[in-house]
Amino acid sequence: MGGDPNSPSPELLPAASYVDGRITLSFRRDLSAGGVVAEIETSGDLLTWTGGATVELVSSIDNGDGTVTVSYRNTLVLGESDQLFIRLRITEE
Repeated sequence: MGGDPNSPSPELLPAASYVDGRITLSFRRDLSAGGVVAEIETSGDLLTWTGGATVELVSSIDNGDGTVTVSYRNTLVLGESDQLFIRLRITEE
């Protein structure tokens, strides 16, 4: 995520927002971090998580320091009674 694991940097944590019935999750990604997969997943019940078609890339901004800030949002607009959870899942390749 572009930080030093020995020095906490709260500003590098993923950030979520809710606008017009959609949840957006933004985070920094270190372009030199090979062997790491970042996947956005959504769930309606916190038990079953789905990636891929449930989210879309909104933006990818080069920070000029070897990182990019990417933003993803859920593809379906939520109604007032709907619930949706979103998470960033990091795994090794």
